[in-house]
Amino acid sequence: MARVLMLTTSPDRRGAEVFAVALAEALEPLGHRCTLLAVRPAAASNPLPIPAAGRSRWDPVGLSRLASAARRHDVVVGHGSATLLAGSLAARVARRPFVYRNIGDPAQWGEVPLAAARIGWPLRGAAAVTALYEGAREELIGRYRLDPRRVRVVPNAVDAAGLGATELDATELDATGLGDTGAATAAPAVGPLDPDLDRVGWLGALAEEKRPELAIRAVAGDPGLGLLVAGDGPLASEARRLATELAPDRVRFLGSVGRPRDLLDHVDVLVVPSRTEGLPAAAIEAGMVGLPVVGYAVGGMPEVVLDGVTGVLLDPRSADGPDAPAALAAALRDAVARGEELGVAARQRCLERFDLPVVAGLWSEVIDSVT
Repeated sequence: MARVLMLTTSPDRRGAEVFAVALAEALEPLGHRCTLLAVRPAAASNPLPIPAAGRSRWDPVGLSRLASAARRHDVVVGHGSATLLAGSLAARVARRPFVYRNIGDPAQWGEVPLAAARIGWPLRGAAAVTALYEGAREELIGRYRLDPRRVRVVPNAVDAAGLGATELDATELDATGLGDTGAATAAPAVGPLDPDLDRVGWLGALAEEKRPELAIRAVAGDPGLGLLVAGDGPLASEARRLATELAPDRVRFLGSVGRPRDLLDHVDVLVVPSRTEGLPAAAIEAGMVGLPVVGYAVGGMPEVVLDGVTGVLLDPRSADGPDAPAALAAALRDAVARGEELGVAARQRCLERFDLPVVAGLWSEVIDSVT
């Protein structure tokens, strides 16, 4: 049995943090005892139950606590870029192996000043590095001169059994937002949704790299589409303003939801128009409940969404042109029309490749290999 210290950037409900909590639980039956610790405190409300080591990423007291916690464990696992240097240093001080989990597209997040030192040095010192898909693995090896034997592909995962079914029906959702689900309080709605609309879902952060404005413009351009937005983030106010301007009766903001199915059970297709992605959990969750996904062929998206088979993927080079909203709307309309066919294939693929028990077994192998 290995004692595993799982490090996250913060307790905020972002993809890497949610996965770390789920993975820690899934590793327990496999003989590993996991402790979760965040590098810095939460920045948003409704955080995950993860204690923070310090007041910021470079808080000396926090770094000292990280090293102290590392000494009480057999291995340190860092989830995401903010944990890379801090986790590597803590593991070195404690003389424990460090495993880094790359959570995005390394071709994108590696474009920072002094990347060779800030990223390459701690990566080369890691006992193991995991990438979400083969393209990311090759990029990490080539860009940072990593030993290929230490870099493995371990995909993102979702616990299919834990997805559960929402107890709300569509009428109740339309009338009251989220109802009494125990989830975070929903943001004020931007007009009611006509029940005759085909519903597009958004599940995730309202951030620049996710391009929420493109989803809103696409839906606004097709009078037969409505958009349900579950998530919050730095572009929330701007997204609400744009929705009010372009489609006030066809966009609804739910805020952060407690369960993915609070959204997924009430839409016909999920839109993921990001400019960069790793292996998005939202796309996996949609696939597991039989929903097609529409987005762009960036990062690991083609691993989750097979174009024309489980959803629709567009050329990322077309995303910034003047015709991008219309092209995205047409793809959404295509996915809705073939929803049952695409959804069945999406469910089969996601359950076979991305169910948490399957991926937890791969993680157990990684941990055993370094301890």
